[in-house]
Amino acid sequence: MTPVDYAKSQVSSFLEEVGKLRDSEFPYPNSQTVVLEIEAVLVKQQEYLAKISATTDKQVIENLCASSVDAVSYYLPLLGFILRSTNVRNAFEIYGPLLHLVKTVLGTKTKLILSSEWSYSPFTYFGVNNLPEYVFIGFPAPESSNPLLIPIAGHELGHSVWNVQSLRTKYAQRLEDSIINQIKARWSEYLKYFDDIKQEDLASDWVARQTWEAALQWGLMQCEEAFCDLVGLRLFGESFLYSSAYLLSPSRLGQRSPEYPNTKRRIADLIEAANKYNIQIPPEYSSQFENISESQISLEVFLTSLADEASLSVRNQMIDEAKSILDGCNVIYSDSGKVLSLYESFKAAVPGSNAGCLADILNAAWKLELDPSVLNYLTQVHSKTAFIKELVLKTIEVFEYEQILKA
Repeated sequence: MTPVDYAKSQVSSFLEEVGKLRDSEFPYPNSQTVVLEIEAVLVKQQEYLAKISATTDKQVIENLCASSVDAVSYYLPLLGFILRSTNVRNAFEIYGPLLHLVKTVLGTKTKLILSSEWSYSPFTYFGVNNLPEYVFIGFPAPESSNPLLIPIAGHELGHSVWNVQSLRTKYAQRLEDSIINQIKARWSEYLKYFDDIKQEDLASDWVARQTWEAALQWGLMQCEEAFCDLVGLRLFGESFLYSSAYLLSPSRLGQRSPEYPNTKRRIADLIEAANKYNIQIPPEYSSQFENISESQISLEVFLTSLADEASLSVRNQMIDEAKSILDGCNVIYSDSGKVLSLYESFKAAVPGSNAGCLADILNAAWKLELDPSVLNYLTQVHSKTAFIKELVLKTIEVFEYEQILKA
């Protein structure tokens, strides 16, 4: 067999797997259509490989084989993600309202795939090749049926907003300026690592730029993560704060990634934004969190500190940016009156109605979850958490039905 035969076989095996998945029972149409679109991409690769002949240029053959094998490797994890979207562990009730929210923020052509991930961090694919209209959001498998964590989808949606709005490009120059100014202010410290660079070359010389490029990239990644937190907060209000605490407040072992703000910094950003967005902050909220251990490598510590300060320098602008973008999409935000009404329904063990938005339901759900008196009068309930989950999912179904009637 030749490399061409191997490539043909790999693509053929992939398409066989797609055929099996295509025959699955899909809970919503977007999962089915994305399978067909991925299949079309690999069928095209198969057609290219079939055209290879004895007279085909060697370089062309190598390129076709490489692109075909790369396509198999690229789309295979996505295929697994789509397969998991059909699993009954997912809370299918949340799909419709979440799809409506995604379309409100990103446009009516947007398609959503909601699934579970075998990782305890929520996950998103965005900007997928040949699938620009799709947003893929994954929840940790043990939590994929937990409606109390739906607000975390707001953070994952934020990645798509960041990408669509080209915010990386928008903030790059400001972060670069901040990093260069910091280096000049800490020149003696910088010279400990790079003693052959001149200040006047920091911005213009390629070699000099490479000494701080990592700080710029880390700073931009920190900005993206911080912005995504702001999107989640703006969309879901207090329930995003509680969901974040659920996932972040137990202290983590290991070392902090410089691509993320450290935990206490993330929480400080959220509190600053909550004050500006008029969102109530839970009592002693920041005391629940601990920072992850920092690197002990001196150069990495120095570059991380540059990234931290640079990303912090645009925090207020990003808080305003998230608000402006979402307000411009005519997002409906949570209303305290509706939250209280839903909460009273929940306390009576009755699914709520007349919610103005998904956030109303989730804010009321967390209010119930944190009410220590609930089980005192719901004596027939053995598990408060299971009771709340079921009640919230039923309420979300009612909400979707009401929205359909309005439409």
